[in-house]
Amino acid sequence: FVTKLISLAVDKTGVMYIVLDHLCNQILQNDPDRRIATRLIPLLVEGCYMGSIHKRGERLWLDVCSYIESLGDICSVNQVTSCFAKNDLYTRVTVLNWLLHLRPDVTVDQEFVSAFLQALTNKYLALAIQTSNKQFANSLAHRQKHRMVLVLLLLVDFIKMSQHGEYLSLLWHALEAESHPSVRQMLEWLVMILIIHNPQFAASIWEVLKLFDNKRSVCLCSIFLIISHVGMTFAPELQENYYTQALSSVLPWTMAHHYNTRMFAQATLTRLWHQCQQLGLNCVITQHAMVQPVLNFLFNNGNASATVSKLLNYFMYNPFDPVKDYSIETICHTLPRLACLADDEWILPRQFIQMDPSWQETVKQLVPLWNASKQLALCKEGPWRMKASGDFEEDPTTSDTAGKDVQKKIMPWRQMTPSEETEAELVSQRLRRPDDGLILVTSLIDKVPNLGGLCRTSEIFGVSEFVIGSLSYLEDKMFQNLSVSAQKWIKITEVLQLRLPEFLEEKRMQGYTLVGVEQTANSVSLQDYQFPKKTLLLLGNEKEGIPVELIQLLDVCVEIPQLGVIRSLNVHVCGALLIWEYTRQHMRNTGVTATSTAALTG
Repeated sequence: FVTKLISLAVDKTGVMYIVLDHLCNQILQNDPDRRIATRLIPLLVEGCYMGSIHKRGERLWLDVCSYIESLGDICSVNQVTSCFAKNDLYTRVTVLNWLLHLRPDVTVDQEFVSAFLQALTNKYLALAIQTSNKQFANSLAHRQKHRMVLVLLLLVDFIKMSQHGEYLSLLWHALEAESHPSVRQMLEWLVMILIIHNPQFAASIWEVLKLFDNKRSVCLCSIFLIISHVGMTFAPELQENYYTQALSSVLPWTMAHHYNTRMFAQATLTRLWHQCQQLGLNCVITQHAMVQPVLNFLFNNGNASATVSKLLNYFMYNPFDPVKDYSIETICHTLPRLACLADDEWILPRQFIQMDPSWQETVKQLVPLWNASKQLALCKEGPWRMKASGDFEEDPTTSDTAGKDVQKKIMPWRQMTPSEETEAELVSQRLRRPDDGLILVTSLIDKVPNLGGLCRTSEIFGVSEFVIGSLSYLEDKMFQNLSVSAQKWIKITEVLQLRLPEFLEEKRMQGYTLVGVEQTANSVSLQDYQFPKKTLLLLGNEKEGIPVELIQLLDVCVEIPQLGVIRSLNVHVCGALLIWEYTRQHMRNTGVTATSTAALTG
């Protein structure tokens, strides 16, 4: 039944809300021993992270509904119906509201939430393993992982002391693999809280740090961030030992080869030293007296000091506080916003109140609804860089790029497939391509990477027809990786090499000028050639070029001027240069402007 319900909810917005609203606000309110809740753990777990990515029209409708609801009784329709659009976000809020009314000091609640968290953790691990590569920001997998870790953070008080070691081990591995800032921040915060609650596990930090002595990992930046936060919360009798170990462990990393690792280590060393001075740990300061000259040199060096200073103002260093900022507002709204998560994932505190007015009562809640300070909420979003391979680098030192020219990628084709709406638009564009424009003939080429790259280039620059030696190339994985779905949006014709003379004559009869890319006795320089609108461009084989018998059939051969010693270019590069020159000439002649500029990617 649960499986069928979940399947139905994927296609029908609001189905899961109706079920879980009745379950959480009616049935489970009369379940003191949590037997019903325990049997329905799979459904409750699903309710915590379910939700699809809405199309543009759906998002507009949901935003309008949300605005109308926010008006309250001022808008009469809100007096008639309790809610316009109980979308997936409201479903998650409903489940969270019920979970946050449970209590760690109540045995049945503790046992139920422990089982619930175990099931949720298993779901997260399965998804993290499945999506370890080729992720893109705000994808469905990214959002689901964020939602799961958010719930873990909200329910961290239910994790038994005896389970802290097990969860810490899991979190260290998760930090090593995770690439998305919004998820990483929650994981870092979880580690901080578990260590703050159980200081004996601070030793695990130094053990994990040693694992990365000979390998690079973004986890190192997370470790340094965690080190900089937990020491101030320890009891005074523990702080001297902690800071002695922390300074000795972090100092060597300030000279690390990798830039981000080095910057985070320097920022953390600075914070640790200031904390030692603030706490009056004179023994530690005396023992590590060499740190002060290091910091003096660092902050008297223009470039280095500017970089570290910017990093120290990165919101997860300052003003973030893992204890004081622990609230629903920070976890569900402020941090997702600062981590550049899509705004339809942000959950405002008023939405929790809207679904459960008891939040307005003075009774102490498991997690505070509002943050005590607005300092964190006033911070600027962090700048993030995502690598195509799924590897992640954060560079908060570049926060001054606002207002300057930055890289803009229109569509990350390497990591996502077009939605139905996008596909419809692309099909429409394909149908509008002129039939009498440029024809690119690649039948002589036999290397798949070149064919895939040329197909991508042809689609980007609006080639009318892409001719290939065999359609079987389109099924090759390497071709698909390099074409990044371009084969779907361009007309492709199969012409075997043996049939090329016949095909060329046929196109000549249709009014096409036959142009070959080759250095011959009578070839024309590309910079001097004007392409007719109806042009057929023939590319040669990677090694042999264009056979003599085919050269005799061409109207002209065009060569690319070269300045270097090497006298040949890769065939894909040659093709791209001529395709662009054709496109440039006809854009200029007709006054047409491109709809977008292509991003340079691998």
